[in-house]
Amino acid sequence: MARYLSQSGLTLNDTLDVLNASNEQIALKFLVKNLHDSEKEFDRIKASIEVMTHNIKLLQKVLNYHSFFEITKSPTLKTLFLREMDGPHKSNQEQTDEYRTWNELMPITNGSIRYRKKDILNKTSKIEPEIEMIISEKYFKAFGLKNSNRVNTIPSKTCLHTVVVGNAQNIDNKGWLNSIRSYLKENNYLLNGDIITSLLLVLDNSQKHIRYDEAWIPIKSKW
Repeated sequence: MARYLSQSGLTLNDTLDVLNASNEQIALKFLVKNLHDSEKEFDRIKASIEVMTHNIKLLQKVLNYHSFFEITKSPTLKTLFLREMDGPHKSNQEQTDEYRTWNELMPITNGSIRYRKKDILNKTSKIEPEIEMIISEKYFKAFGLKNSNRVNTIPSKTCLHTVVVGNAQNIDNKGWLNSIRSYLKENNYLLNGDIITSLLLVLDNSQKHIRYDEAWIPIKSKW
């Protein structure tokens, strides 16, 4: 019985509580609770598989073809603001708890960078991106995340969708966005909002400093 309960997902303490329960109804409550916990974990694993499958396909695409651009409707996204690139990471207990809740859902949530439109269009080579976390609105609702003054909703828009590849230590330089800026110029598109990215892969060792980010670039026709 102990092995059955343990391999069903009960903790050691819960297993002991079931075995030592004074009546069947108490034991049954533990089993029902464990079932609900298992269902929640199944939903998390299923969502993780969907996200990782999507991310792997994007990486395979960019590794096979070096670059790709497609016009699509972005999903509705939710982001959690953490800090400016060079700014302090302000944290009170409420913010720490919020960040922990998002962080525990990785890879369903993920690291994100926001490049403000006004910064991209100015004349300087440096930009001041915002460091955020990101999740689709679908999963935001499914996993019961809460809105706060640090959570932003990014509505679905017509976007240029791509994977940005560049120096992992140089994400605050406009060179990081050169492939996007060239595509917009060559195809007569104008930037129509902030660029939002979601981290796919970082190789930051002694041989390589390279980062891959999925990117959504709101656009409109120049004409």
